[in-house]
Amino acid sequence: MRQELIDLLARDAARYGLPQNTLELTADYVLELARWSAKINLTADREPRTIVQRHVLDSWTALPLLPQSGTLADLGSGGGLPGIPLALARPELNVTLVESRGKKTAFLEHVARKLGLTNVRVLTCRIEESSERFDLACARALAAPHSALELLRNVLPNGGKALLWTTTDDAPAIEAHWKLLQRLEYGLAPDPHPTRLILHLERINNLG
Repeated sequence: MRQELIDLLARDAARYGLPQNTLELTADYVLELARWSAKINLTADREPRTIVQRHVLDSWTALPLLPQSGTLADLGSGGGLPGIPLALARPELNVTLVESRGKKTAFLEHVARKLGLTNVRVLTCRIEESSERFDLACARALAAPHSALELLRNVLPNGGKALLWTTTDDAPAIEAHWKLLQRLEYGLAPDPHPTRLILHLERINNLG
């Protein structure tokens, strides 16, 4: 199964220039996520191939929008998506997985240790309670798009960047606190039609 996952990941990895070691560690992460999901609710999809296709490849879609280094917060990280796939692909990026539920943070801490991810840390708190600020923050399957934007704004300074995963049907209006940098529409196999959407935003006009 591990090799099958590596082969499945390799189909998309070439476009991002990801080395073999990243594919191997990502496959190990997927297997561990599937194993733990049988005991606690980390992801609704528990079959490893499905996790790769629906979640890891979806996370990797944001790689062209990421800096090579800096700080990234994955809000409501859950099972580590998209934060862990992004951390594996960008080892110079310091990734903080923000999650309030103890069972999920136990998994995140475990898998970060198991994979040797020195660029990942886990922050156990509600997003609204965090006083930290990051260069970049992302939200995927966190909340309704409008609510997710408010949570993203909470952890960014003026000029900080945000990535919001949504769909073309649910794309929120861009309010005065944000500047739209890029709108990335794409499809996921087996449906190639561009129904998925990542909004790349910059926080502006906020005195807080």
